Amino acid sequence: MEGNAVEGGQAAARVRYAAPAWTLLAVNVIPLVGVLLWGWSAFHVVALYWLENIILGVINVLKIITCSPDREAVFKQLAKVSADRHLDPSETNLKSMRANATTINILVNHLPKLFLLPFFIFHYGGFCFVHGIFVYTLLGSGFGESSNADFLSDINALFTTVFSGGGLIAVLALVGSHLFSFAYHYIGQGEYRRTNVIDLMKSPYARIAVLHIALIAGAFAIVLLGQPILLLVILVIGKTALDWKLHTRAHEKML
Repeated sequence: MEGNAVEGGQAAARVRYAAPAWTLLAVNVIPLVGVLLWGWSAFHVVALYWLENIILGVINVLKIITCSPDREAVFKQLAKVSADRHLDPSETNLKSMRANATTINILVNHLPKLFLLPFFIFHYGGFCFVHGIFVYTLLGSGFGESSNADFLSDINALFTTVFSGGGLIAVLALVGSHLFSFAYHYIGQGEYRRTNVIDLMKSPYARIAVLHIALIAGAFAIVLLGQPILLLVILVIGKTALDWKLHTRAHEKML
């Protein structure tokens, strides 16, 4: 009976955690409309998804600022570090760590934000900048032969492309979707109490690595084939499916 109750609770939690994923799914329909009705190219689609990375970076800054693990989460983090380093702290030390978890939390989670937050903004911002140049060079008007050596102009061209042809609607929808997920999952469901700054520093990069390698490879192939609408539709649907999987997996880890 107890096992069934636990499984039932986990199933209910998964349903609860999947709620904003449906919002994300609905928002991802907009690029599909862009391809079918607004004449979006592979470049326009990938440029929009590149801008989504910036939106996620801003959301992650909010997560880092508000991250505040509870005492038990801090204790588990310290125990994990000890295990990773093959340390075997005595029972006395474990009790001491648990008793001083609040003070340790300030030292290992909040004070490092003074350094880690500016570092993340600089590093992730630079990463997105270089990523944007790569997207423009590969899929933009120059298609690998851009004569424009002004990187800032290339980034400006990316933003111009994103906001054209109904793109502003898609951007606002993405902002709303990710803010809703932040409010619902991170704040409302207490994820900010069950994570730590170090994990948050790494989390956006994993999404970019998995999602955008597939996106850029697919978009490059589509451009070479003359950008048939069917393949563009498949690209958007594939991104949506992968986005759903990454989203639900990330939040299920917090259960």
